[in-house]
Amino acid sequence: MRFRRLKIGVVFSFALGSSLGSTLARGAVSPKIPPSKIDRGVRLNVKRLRAHLKFLASDLLEGRGTGQRGGEVAAAYIAGEFERMGLAPAGEKGTFLQAVPLVGVTTDAARSRYSVGLPSGARNLTWLDEIVGPSEVQGATAEVSGEIVFTGHSALAPEENWDDYKGMDLRGKVLLMLVDDPPPTAEEPNRFGGKARTYYGRWTYKLEMARRMGAAAALLVHTDESAGYGWQVVRNSWGGEDKQSPNEAGRSRLGLAAWVSEPVAKEILGAAGKTLEELRNDAGKRTFHPVPLGVDFRAHVESSIRRIDSSNVLGLLPGHDPKKTDEWVVVTAHYDHLGVGNPDASGDRIYNGAVDNAAGAAALLELAETLASSKERPGRSVLFFSTTAEEAGLNGSEWYVEHPLHPLAKTAGLINVDSPPVRGEVEEVQLMGAIRIDAAAELEGIVRGFDLVSVPDPAPEQGGFYRSDHFPFAKKGVPAVNVKSGRKYRGHERSFGDALFDEYEKKHYHQPSDEFDPAWELEGTAQMGELMRRIVMLFGNRRAMPSWKAGDEFEEARKTSLGR
Repeated sequence: MRFRRLKIGVVFSFALGSSLGSTLARGAVSPKIPPSKIDRGVRLNVKRLRAHLKFLASDLLEGRGTGQRGGEVAAAYIAGEFERMGLAPAGEKGTFLQAVPLVGVTTDAARSRYSVGLPSGARNLTWLDEIVGPSEVQGATAEVSGEIVFTGHSALAPEENWDDYKGMDLRGKVLLMLVDDPPPTAEEPNRFGGKARTYYGRWTYKLEMARRMGAAAALLVHTDESAGYGWQVVRNSWGGEDKQSPNEAGRSRLGLAAWVSEPVAKEILGAAGKTLEELRNDAGKRTFHPVPLGVDFRAHVESSIRRIDSSNVLGLLPGHDPKKTDEWVVVTAHYDHLGVGNPDASGDRIYNGAVDNAAGAAALLELAETLASSKERPGRSVLFFSTTAEEAGLNGSEWYVEHPLHPLAKTAGLINVDSPPVRGEVEEVQLMGAIRIDAAAELEGIVRGFDLVSVPDPAPEQGGFYRSDHFPFAKKGVPAVNVKSGRKYRGHERSFGDALFDEYEKKHYHQPSDEFDPAWELEGTAQMGELMRRIVMLFGNRRAMPSWKAGDEFEEARKTSLGR
């Protein structure tokens, strides 16, 4: 489906649902019930779910880009559906919307220049193929020049007795940064989470540290293994308009925040008489010091700047227990995707994002309707929250936790869904984050009672827990669970699910080909939605709000939010 300018309007006609009753029946799933006694049948309406997904992923919505027409239509559609269901407006000024101000920064590739000073002379870098990423100064022009300094894993982690900076003054430097954690060793197998990636390994953390150090620019070294995806994903995700939070006085910004390809990184290091393998090995030691490379980097970046008015969408289902109704269980799914961007080989410019995350937004809508129309509702209130700008760096959820409309101290827990299965029911589920909270055993009981098997993250080194909208809440101390399916599908060999996953990651993830398929079997999407409903009931009726386990990285943040 190729992009064409649409000249037709969109008209919504939403019927206002009945008002919410104040007295509702209490209900919860008990993890003590034997699995054989609990019906695993899907209760969510698959036909309604399919209709939501088909519309949200249609070409009419042009990929639901943040700051683009399609994103605004998606937000209006979700808000209208919340109103039709009878949810209470939970946004600003009595609406279902929370304004999220952003600044759109689009690099003018034809007028921008990037180069490194090699012994043979200035080496120009090719936009999209070798370097990609925006300036953060939010001005029409940015000039960057400075010596490149290799800062290894760029981590400053007192609890790990780790400091990659060693007090070096890096102001005005251009930092070349590995995107992963310091690796475990035979002597310290659990260092930085062992095989699992921690937040210290995420690219978002690297950029935060580059700003903190006063660097002129940050160059993130891309490898398929460390990033968890190929260069084509970086091109598509970073090569268009970048959505940034507005600059604030005193806040450091980078003249350039970019990825460089692995061959370019090797070329830069080679000019300094180093190899990537050698420096990566050195960076895995506590004795590592930043390495000035004696190689200059220069960039002249021209950008077009525009203000973006985007919106989170929030609807509230009041709880029935007078003692708990002013506490909230939050259910999140982002509605945005990449919008209209660079064409693929077929000329398609619409990044429909059917799996990622029209399917998740559809599951959120159907879950909201199921709970709103059910007699089995939790004692705590439920906040259905469809976020904007997740693909831009979790901006919608980040904005909310910095400007909460409902106190985080009274937010009992959060359940997030992103890219649920669309090819049938599964036999396995990953409740990412569940093992870290004190309700872990109860959650496992729900999983078993739903005739599912809990499986660990198959790629913990990619830091999946830190890559979706539950993470900003976790950073603020809210116990959070991210619901993802495993790869074993009912009625199929494991190879079936493995092949689906590999095909999606290589051919469709953040590509225009992530489109709705009428042949999809959405019972799996509904299955994840029903599992989420049961977790909502657990969190909503539990005597005490969930909390992070002692020693977890978010435990102190929870204590702070609760004023302890």
